[in-house]
Amino acid sequence: MIKTLINKIIEQSPKRLSPMEREFIGKMFYNHGYVINPYMNNFGIRMNSEFTDHFDDALCQMHVMNGDWILHAAKGTTDPGKEGLLTPCRIEGCAIMKPGQYIDAYEIGMHFKTEALVQRGPISVYRDATKDLKYDYDEDSVMTGLFAVDIHGPFGDGERIGRKSLGCQVYKHQKDFDGFMVNNRWIRDTANMKKFTYTLFDVKDLKL
Repeated sequence: MIKTLINKIIEQSPKRLSPMEREFIGKMFYNHGYVINPYMNNFGIRMNSEFTDHFDDALCQMHVMNGDWILHAAKGTTDPGKEGLLTPCRIEGCAIMKPGQYIDAYEIGMHFKTEALVQRGPISVYRDATKDLKYDYDEDSVMTGLFAVDIHGPFGDGERIGRKSLGCQVYKHQKDFDGFMVNNRWIRDTANMKKFTYTLFDVKDLKL
């Protein structure tokens, strides 16, 4: 039921949140002990813990405009793709972001040659070194630090994640990512907000 609701929100995005919808999203945060920023909230929802190599997660953004809360939601991935798992860039294994809230961990910067939200503060990741095309969420493998796990666009169309994510949070469609960055720049410039928090949820932990 939660997945159906989230997919419906993606179809209706962007949307002005009703009091009931604001309450639902508020519970998502508060039930985990997370905070809601008064200006901008970037968050992801891991919809599938099994390997698919497809953009089957939700990347979301909630911000205030003219006194109303606006929600943007789009298809993306919170997991690495096939090439990332098979050929990790570190001996410890490919990075898979651990669900959690990473306060002030991101800033607007450059991911290779394109503007993105780039990691500037510590986050926690699982390290998957098995190369078996199964995501391993092993608590013993968790590392916390700076890993260049950014939030960026897809660098071209396509259904497969492939090497587009080695642990980064990646939008499926460039137009959705472009809108994401427009809103982040707007909040940065109007609210003098230089650092951004990113929160990752697992759909299994969400309740209506």
